[in-house]
Amino acid sequence: MAQKSPTFKFWDIILHLQLLVLQFVRAHRTGDFILYVQTMEALAPWFCIMDHVNYARWLSVRIHDMKSLPEATKDELSKY
Repeated sequence: MAQKSPTFKFWDIILHLQLLVLQFVRAHRTGDFILYVQTMEALAPWFCIMDHVNYARWLSVRIHDMKSLPEATKDELSKY
């Protein structure tokens, strides 16, 4: 359907982004560290696509830092 209708493609992209934002909010509210990192990884390409260079650059650094944390720290962060 997206190939035939540019309007459908637009709203499909908007829905996808909105779901990612809601997933990000859920990760914050529940304190789910793993979901938070996964959501940030899913959002990272969108910052490049939308030409937000600084956000894209520093988000990749933040994701790397979060993945580099020791397992004990990740477990502790997931409790909150």
